[in-house]
Amino acid sequence: MYPFIYGGDAPNATLGPSASSFSRYCFPGSLNTTLVKGKIVFCEYFTDPEGVLFAGAAGAVFQEIDFKDYQFSYPLPLSSVNMNDGRMMLNYLSTTENTTATIFRTTQDNNLFAPFVVSFSSRGPNPITADILKLITGNSSSCSDDMNGMVWDLNYPSFALSSTPGKSITRVFHRTVTNVGPAVSTYSAVVDTPQGLIIQVQPSVLSFEYVGQTQSFVVTVAAELGNSMTSGSLIWDDGDHKVKSPIVAYASILQ
Repeated sequence: MYPFIYGGDAPNATLGPSASSFSRYCFPGSLNTTLVKGKIVFCEYFTDPEGVLFAGAAGAVFQEIDFKDYQFSYPLPLSSVNMNDGRMMLNYLSTTENTTATIFRTTQDNNLFAPFVVSFSSRGPNPITADILKLITGNSSSCSDDMNGMVWDLNYPSFALSSTPGKSITRVFHRTVTNVGPAVSTYSAVVDTPQGLIIQVQPSVLSFEYVGQTQSFVVTVAAELGNSMTSGSLIWDDGDHKVKSPIVAYASILQ
């Protein structure tokens, strides 16, 4: 067990009369290092954990507003709690003398719904930039599971085009890839072209001579848009690696 202290009760006095309004959130530099050293600090909101770390705390408890479906690694023992649990802790800290707490080792459970895109991810659809493909399902199918042969160099691995229903549309995409696989390798373009899509790739073969080499290519997509989405794909194949990119054409009422 460690001594447990509320950040609002350990302000850095050099910040002036309002110091506790900063220390309650455990902002960096807001805590009195003498008062929090070796203790677990309760913070009313999730902020930079370096605030408690550099103050010498043994650990921290951060109160969270939103439900979290993710967690990060921290430089010291840290636990996050919801608002209800946070209120109970604040009541404990304000009504009890010699308060103590313990942060136990993290346990890991198997999540039957994994893998899934966490809530802070930029899920689709994307009404602002319609030609950047995002998936309303929240899965990771916008990138292939087998992309260890090449990586995309500062451009999107997916291709998306949209227009109003009943119209034809043609778009030209310029892409660059970087070789991270075998130094000498050759990839051939294989396209999956369903009815309603015309896909052309130039050049249709990319040859690499060393790791880190970049190659550029152009994909031209023409589509007849109905009221539904049409999807195909481009696969760069060297015989061992298959680098797959989705190609999606859809009708949008936002055009």
